[in-house]
Amino acid sequence: MAVIRLGERRPVAAPRRVRLGLPGLSALDRALVESGDLRLPADLVPEPSPTVAALAGVDLDLLLAEAGIALHGHGVLDDHGVTPAVAANVAGLVAAPRRVRISLAGTGLDLLGYHWVDAAVGGSLVRDRADAVLSLYDARSIGTELLAALPDPGPGGDRRPVEVPLEALSTLPAAAGDPALHPELAGLLGVDTDVVPLLQEWSGSVQGVLHVTVLPSVPDRLPGMLVWFLDQHGWWGARTHRGDDGTPRVRLEPCERGDLVPRLATLIEGAWA
Repeated sequence: MAVIRLGERRPVAAPRRVRLGLPGLSALDRALVESGDLRLPADLVPEPSPTVAALAGVDLDLLLAEAGIALHGHGVLDDHGVTPAVAANVAGLVAAPRRVRISLAGTGLDLLGYHWVDAAVGGSLVRDRADAVLSLYDARSIGTELLAALPDPGPGGDRRPVEVPLEALSTLPAAAGDPALHPELAGLLGVDTDVVPLLQEWSGSVQGVLHVTVLPSVPDRLPGMLVWFLDQHGWWGARTHRGDDGTPRVRLEPCERGDLVPRLATLIEGAWA
């Protein structure tokens, strides 16, 4: 009888990271432009403003030159330009078949990141306000890497799902100052009257909006997209569908941060499998 020895599962390799900062991010992009082969995603690199720098008493050219020297020390740049390992990571960010874009914007929140993976390794460049980190990691860690950048408010207390017409997300909060309109709005939108103040309270407490886009690995597939909301109590997932009458509806569901991983797996299956 033949015996197949499967062996041990390869352990997940520790990630490698380089903290660039915003000046380093701009210096890296400038070095890529000078090489003529690659450039970072345009929305990832804030355009330095000479006017703002001058008002702040900052020599922009000197700042970028010092950032370039620091990148040499971190092995991002060498005497020939961008090092091959970093160039390969950037090439994955802009052209790999399997990529994920993530953004979180809101009060005190300004995060944007690009991730890519192949069969064995993955990489990312994440800008979080005044910080920017370039990473290379085991491809099996993509879920962990995506979660690492997101706030974790912890258990969200007593929250319950609510489903409303998609139109209600903009219509009901706009009428927050006039409770007399609640019954009429509820009737027009086809929701219970008690949903009106509930949705208005939720809308007023939202602190940020998360967008995750799984780019398709082949042209004939659609991207996988997810929208979540963050408020003072935790995360909310949003699922859209059409009601029996064809009206677009949205279901808001309380979520934990870790719930993003299985949701991401579903998106990946549709966009990459």
